[in-house]
Amino acid sequence: VGTDPIIGFKPLTQDIVILSQCNAGTVYLFNIPTESWTHHNINQNQPIFSGLATNMVTLNDGTLKMFTNYNDDLKVHKWDDPSGDQYLIIETKDQTLGDPAQRKTLKKIYISHKGTGTRPSVHYISNNDGVERSTNETFPSSSTMVTTAFTPSSASDANNKYSYQVKIKGNSDPSFVINDINLVYRDKTLK
Repeated sequence: VGTDPIIGFKPLTQDIVILSQCNAGTVYLFNIPTESWTHHNINQNQPIFSGLATNMVTLNDGTLKMFTNYNDDLKVHKWDDPSGDQYLIIETKDQTLGDPAQRKTLKKIYISHKGTGTRPSVHYISNNDGVERSTNETFPSSSTMVTTAFTPSSASDANNKYSYQVKIKGNSDPSFVINDINLVYRDKTLK
């Protein structure tokens, strides 16, 4: 993943943290319970810290720390998750919804979520063609888990397709959480 990767483990959230470079590059997080990967690109002009770093150490309180060396000045650096709005992209795999040879019509996308502040938008891709199509609804603000139904903006774009993929993207407050994504569809009759 890089020339000088640094790896750590966060036991409280069960995340494996991988930095592709000592102070810049890409941060990869693998969440063990959800078996999902996330990544965040670090700006070369605004690195996490200056100088070289040791491997991360998990302390008894569950925090990650490492030592950094810049101009022969050894400092303790605590790993902190990003705060404030972050740009995110969540893509599901291409769903054939049962029979990959049968055409379908996507009716609704149900997403269980919670979060206040800035929330991303929901799109879908048909037949793995890479074209993002929009939905009519937005995520409502909620501090408890709710389910929102998203309808394709154009019925003709969602009709007569073999597969669908959901893409959630945009700026998001750290409180935004997704629990579940379900697609409601109707099989087209064979002629």
